[in-house]
Amino acid sequence: MASHGHGPTPAPTIREMVFVVVFLALLFFMFRQPSEDSFLLDYTPPLPPLKLDTRPSKPAHYIPHKTEPITIKEGLVRETTILKHVPGWTILDSLYMHNGTYYVVTSNPPTVPPQTDYDPQESPFLHLPPPKAILSKGYDVYGARGGMGNEPMRVPDEHDLRYVSTAEFQKLFGIDVAANEDPEEWRVHTVPGLTFILNDSPQFITHYYHFCAELWFGVWRTYASLGGGHKLPPPTRVLFPNLDSAHWRDYANMNQLFMRSLLPSTQMLFSHDWYDWVSLSNVHQATSESRDDGGIMKGKPILFPRVLIADRSAAMPAFNYQRFQRTAAVPFGLLIPHGEERGDWWSPVRDAIRAFAGLDDESADGPLENHETQQRTTRPVVTYLSRQDWNRRKLKTEDHERLVSELRQLETELGIEVIVVSAENLSRWEQIRLVGRSTILIGVHGNGLTAELWMNLGFRSTVIEIFYPKGWAHDYEYTARAMGAGGGLKHYGVWNDQVVTAPGFPPPSYPPGFQGNEIPVDGMTVANLVRNRITAADELDDG
Repeated sequence: MASHGHGPTPAPTIREMVFVVVFLALLFFMFRQPSEDSFLLDYTPPLPPLKLDTRPSKPAHYIPHKTEPITIKEGLVRETTILKHVPGWTILDSLYMHNGTYYVVTSNPPTVPPQTDYDPQESPFLHLPPPKAILSKGYDVYGARGGMGNEPMRVPDEHDLRYVSTAEFQKLFGIDVAANEDPEEWRVHTVPGLTFILNDSPQFITHYYHFCAELWFGVWRTYASLGGGHKLPPPTRVLFPNLDSAHWRDYANMNQLFMRSLLPSTQMLFSHDWYDWVSLSNVHQATSESRDDGGIMKGKPILFPRVLIADRSAAMPAFNYQRFQRTAAVPFGLLIPHGEERGDWWSPVRDAIRAFAGLDDESADGPLENHETQQRTTRPVVTYLSRQDWNRRKLKTEDHERLVSELRQLETELGIEVIVVSAENLSRWEQIRLVGRSTILIGVHGNGLTAELWMNLGFRSTVIEIFYPKGWAHDYEYTARAMGAGGGLKHYGVWNDQVVTAPGFPPPSYPPGFQGNEIPVDGMTVANLVRNRITAADELDDG
């Protein structure tokens, strides 16, 4: 009888061994912990958990930002029109871009004699500004305060901005801008709406004053020259070609508050977005006829129906910049049509920020004295923004204490409200609400005075700025004077016991001690200035 015992176990085949090795390798890679130098650590970070427990039970109520249509024909291929221009601040219709180069397309006659080489100092066509007055390479500015610095490096060339005739544009891209026919639309890629192109470098943008009270101050003053006041539509997008998305916020978080509350529906684009468009403009035309009819340049130009270009370097040679060292001073050469704002061109911006911060304009003006006539009594508010808790530009300790004492005496004497506070001890919203209801704002030259942008404008509205003696900067003086509504805010500079104001202000000066912590001020001089402004209730403001 045959035996039923088990024989020796057969050896595994090569195929079975390969299968086991592969299976073990898969298990190893699935369950091992990645090392510190793992490729996966650098490129596959863990996903954040879903915050299911924080979802609202009801859909949030969303009120879109009110917009008005821009009165331009979107997508219409036509020549470029310069609507408004002063050095550094320009509004254009139908601006083209290809491979990073802007094209101004014009039917204007050429200069006599015609310009044969690219010259940024001169326009090749009559009635057009020189390229240097519109755009630069967007580099940092070096040198002394207000100086021109590395100007030759910043001057644009033919790769930045080109003026071309309509015939030359048709030769380059096969586009006849004079035709104004729909078949031409396929030859361009239209970016609809209004685009603000802010061509500055990051150098000054990451600073509350330079971003809000200089760059945006000038942008809105340029935009307001179109007319329309509060009815001006917000831009569709704001583009920073020389700035990445990590370098527009300031340390105080005011820039981001400003942009997100003022323009909630506006898209913000940065250098990587700009390069996306540059790459897009180089995509080859897809038709078989492109070689014959598409012009000598490969690709499809980007068409911006309307743009506002702001460029610091382009504004710096202008007369008003040289006077005040403020690029925002230049667009005040553009007239604004008189309308509902009665000269208060900044009010659309100021009103939006104040409202978002929760400032009730009616309550800020004081309680009703007569409900039938709706007249209000106004208890003036005097706010002193102290820098004594900061690390530079501080008053002498004894002078600070004397100033506070003098203001407290005025509080009793005049029945006003006096607030002494360090801005860094307030939230961003509290700063706006406080200064927004202030009649008089007092402070040493510094970033906190940027809040003057949110003050009400009235016959007693005043900014008192304390400088180191003989030191002067137009940052807050010019901003106050330029805000509109009957001359803007009245600004006074104080040099210890001396008062300086327009038109007798000095040229900019930064003597030793300007940035120091031993700035003298005579409290009685400031108090007398406050008293004079508060008691001028029955007098016409000379501002």
